[in-house]
Amino acid sequence: PLPELRIFTLEGEKVDLAKYRGKLLILNVWGTWCTPCIREIPQLIDLQKQLKGSNIEIVGVAVDKSVAGIPKFLARHKMSEFNTWSDPTESIEDVMPLEVVPTNYIIDGAGNIVGYLPGYLPWDDKDVMPFLKKLAEKYAKPKAN
Repeated sequence: PLPELRIFTLEGEKVDLAKYRGKLLILNVWGTWCTPCIREIPQLIDLQKQLKGSNIEIVGVAVDKSVAGIPKFLARHKMSEFNTWSDPTESIEDVMPLEVVPTNYIIDGAGNIVGYLPGYLPWDDKDVMPFLKKLAEKYAKPKAN
């Protein structure tokens, strides 16, 4: 299971990951200093738009120590629409060692980690959307006891 994380919206509200139960949640961990992240985020924005209203959610989790610079960074790179949270204490390290950003964690509908993908990914590849939909079929809904 995913341990309790200290993740916040960019406005400073604590994020309750339980609100995402029943969905496949992809947490894309990134930082403003990360060049591959700058390449990856526009692809994730496109995916967020395509997946709107589905049982798949993609959220960025910035691990910058200061939250104040994140919205400015996103605006400067024309990526303000990227749904992003903040993890200034890097509580995501409680899940697995964060050796590289970007890193993606895939969380099932019951709040369990079912995937760990370190490094840059080509999210605009034609096979990504069918793959995500298959993952959602298998993992989005929590299993009944």
